[in-house]
Formats: sequence, C-alpha cells, structure tokens
Amino acid sequence: MNEEIKFKKFPLLNSKNEPLANITLEHLWADVFALKMKVLKIEGMPRLGEVIQEALKEANRFKARLVMFRLIKGQTASEEISELLTTLGFKKKSERIEFKKSVDELPGDVGSPIKWKNAEELGWSRQEIAKTLKQVAEDDPDTDPNEDPLLFIQDFLSDPVLTSGLHCIHIGFVDDEIAAFTVVQINPKTGWSRISYMGVVPKFRKKNIGVWVHRYSFKVMKSEGGKLYHGGTTSTNIRMIKLFENSGCDKFCEMEEWNYSLNEGVTC
Repeated sequence: MNEEIKFKKFPLLNSKNEPLANITLEHLWADVFALKMKVLKIEGMPRLGEVIQEALKEANRFKARLVMFRLIKGQTASEEISELLTTLGFKKKSERIEFKKSVDELPGDVGSPIKWKNAEELGWSRQEIAKTLKQVAEDDPDTDPNEDPLLFIQDFLSDPVLTSGLHCIHIGFVDDEIAAFTVVQINPKTGWSRISYMGVVPKFRKKNIGVWVHRYSFKVMKSEGGKLYHGGTTSTNIRMIKLFENSGCDKFCEMEEWNYSLNEGVTC
C-alpha cells in the first residue's frame, strides 16, 4: 500500500451533530483490518448499514483481504447488528468469551518446568519466529491454517500503541526442545495488557504446560508495569477457558466474531 492507515473514523450523527454510533476502521496487519463499532442510540440503526459500507469501501481501497468485527452480546442493538451484518455479507466465524483481571492479582510461575528466552536474546529472524508460530498454532481453533505466519507476526513486531518487537516474543524450552510460545504486549500509558498469542507445540500438549505458559506471561506483564489483563478465547476452547478460570480471571462478556472477505466477490 502506498498510503498508510491505522485508524479511520466514520461518524454517524443526527441532525444536531450528536453522535448516534461510533464506527472505526483499524488496520491490524498486512491485508487484515478490523471494524470497531458501538451504537449509542437506537435511532441510528436505519443508517448504520450505510456507514458500515463506507468503511468497507475504504478497506477495499487499501486492498484489504479481510475485515474482522467483534460484536459484544447484550450491548445496545446487538441482535439488530447481528442481522444487519448478515445482509451486508459478513459471515459469523465463532463465539468468544472474554476475561479480565488486575495484573497484580494474577498468579506467578514459581515451579515452572519451562526455560524462557525472547526472540531478541535468541537472535531469531522473522522466518524462525514464523516457523515456531506455525508449530504451536497447529489445530488451534482460533487460527486460520492458511494464514501466512510471516504476515501474522507483523503486529507483534511493530505496533504504534502497544509494546512490540523481538523482546515481546518469548519461546519456552523443555529439556532444550522448543515447547511453547507467547507474545505479551502492554500499553505503556495505561497498563492495559494482553497475550497477543500463546500456544504449545503438539508434542508437549496435555502435560499441563499451558498453565505455565499463561503464568509466565503474567510474570512478564508484572515486570513491564502491566495493570489490567484482558484476554479471551473461542467458546469451544474448553482448555483455555479452564486456564482463565484457574488463574482467577473474571468473565466479563461474550462476543461474536464476524468476518467480511473481500476475496469472495462481495461488493459494497
């Protein structure tokens, strides 16, 4: 892309210039974008589809392949938005459960069998990082197996808001073998923290390794000044849900994930 876009807002206002909905198009990585939206007043619904189409046209102008949207259940007009997305050509991908917890209340990783080094310490190239990501993402219900891992890791390496770079990417070893992978990113201004991706190599699954990956990630957050941890997973990923619960994380909402593909001939 010759031009760059990170955020672009599409205001939906009434005749008095009062906001009826907040709609934002955000560039995530490579050719993947996100639509963020919150309806403030139900009177904005009749025109909401037009504004979403404007955002999709902008995504198309930037040669997007995919536009992702997460709908929070129970928010204003969530059921109406779900119906609208279908008419606009979005497809429902999955349902998610979101959790949060104060970072200082999260458990530590004393007793972990994993030895950790970040990609900077290992001197790894992007190709080496992508290769390991592909290993740990095998059979992950929340990952597209056709996604190029080199494109997927761009957001880990360069983010205008969150910490990013090789030092944010951590590789776990058990008996000198690569066993796990986690990416921890924090907003330095607010302390908002996330695990952008975590996974365990298939050989080491069902051995309680995931618990230690999760807890090591918390350790990183604490060391870097994290304040609030926000994480989530698909509603079918029972093991990950149990990890959140066992770490004392609090469920705070349920979401629907929707995708709009610009490669399937859908026009806007």
